[in-house]
Amino acid sequence: MKLLSPTTLLGVALAATLASCSSISDLGGAMGGMAGGGGNAALDTAKNVPAMNVMALPPAPAVGQSWTMDMSGMKTTTAIVAEMDGQFILEQETSMYGEPIILAYQVDPRVDMTAVPAAGEKMTSNVTAAWIGVEGEKPLEHTVMEAMTMPETTGEAAPAMDFTTGNETVSLGGRSWDATWTEAGDSKSWMAGNFILRSDYDGKTVMQITDWQSNAEPKLDWTPAE
Repeated sequence: MKLLSPTTLLGVALAATLASCSSISDLGGAMGGMAGGGGNAALDTAKNVPAMNVMALPPAPAVGQSWTMDMSGMKTTTAIVAEMDGQFILEQETSMYGEPIILAYQVDPRVDMTAVPAAGEKMTSNVTAAWIGVEGEKPLEHTVMEAMTMPETTGEAAPAMDFTTGNETVSLGGRSWDATWTEAGDSKSWMAGNFILRSDYDGKTVMQITDWQSNAEPKLDWTPAE
């Protein structure tokens, strides 16, 4: 038996999770119905949820790049809008309760996301700061989720997942990618380094990049306060 790398295992797990939902956008619509009116309910809710502590970067990341990911009907667009002290500022456009919001992250590309921590150590994360806001307004500071601790091994180790892997050039989002595919059970994922390009489950595509651009501009107002 062979072992899946942490990032490849994530792609396989995401495929299975997304396949269990007929459409994530249906869930968003239902939540929107419960939200009620008045103010930006999406922003108020999202501010109370810690930001993710891991964000995947594409190969050779650069300011201006943006990509749209379709996850079972829910689309998010992520853009690299600035670089500061060797770290990238990412803006991710999404919606909650039917209202648009922008999640922003400061991501350190020097972090080795393939590293596997020892038991008792913090799991690897590359997000060093986060913000949240709406287009045209200044971002608000957002708490980053605390990294989980690798649990101690007790009893017998879980059986390894058997899988096959290979290399393939794929066309997604209007460009070509040198990808590595991994097939495990009913799941198959294509990745460029640590960057997920596409995931299938039971023969159905549940996540894939649908657009790639290189001229993205910031949507939040990052100008220094006077």
